[in-house]
Amino acid sequence: MPEHTPLPWYALGWGISAEARNVRRPVAMCVPITPMSGRENAEARRTSDEQQRANAKFIVLAVNTHDDLLAALEDLLKSYESIVHDEYDGTSSLTAWLVKAARARAAIAKVKGG
Repeated sequence: MPEHTPLPWYALGWGISAEARNVRRPVAMCVPITPMSGRENAEARRTSDEQQRANAKFIVLAVNTHDDLLAALEDLLKSYESIVHDEYDGTSSLTAWLVKAARARAAIAKVKGG
């Protein structure tokens, strides 16, 4: 699988770029799924523009924080697994925690593509 464009990414209008001031070579673009016809009013177009800009900013935030969030979750999971086994060994509290830990491991695997 190819590597993604190096981080950080920047939201520039509807575009997402790996360069802070260059939208000419975007990594991605946020565009409406259904094209707007001339009959739609200016408010609908303005709302769509605002929404596409917000989508670009949201994608950039998720992409730029992905590695940090994944590392933090993995570190937290490792730290708490040993603590929980020592404190709650054999109790229902341990079972409940292990279910939550399994969900965290599944989320980590999904993020890593597995």
